[in-house]
Amino acid sequence: MCTRWASSAWWVAALPGETRTIAIAIYEQVQGFNLAAANQRSLLLLLLLLLAVVFSFVASAHLVRRP
Repeated sequence: MCTRWASSAWWVAALPGETRTIAIAIYEQVQGFNLAAANQRSLLLLLLLLLAVVFSFVASAHLVRRP
């Protein structure tokens, strides 16, 4: 189960048009003391992951309905 969430986080966090993920971009921005941009991307990552979790729970609730 843990692997599924980790791979979802990795997939969701992929930046379009770039080879790095949001997590790596955040790390690079913190290392460059660009904290405002790092905070924005951290919030984006958090929102994307929460959206993935909510979607997963809603989808599983619809698939596992008990009569």
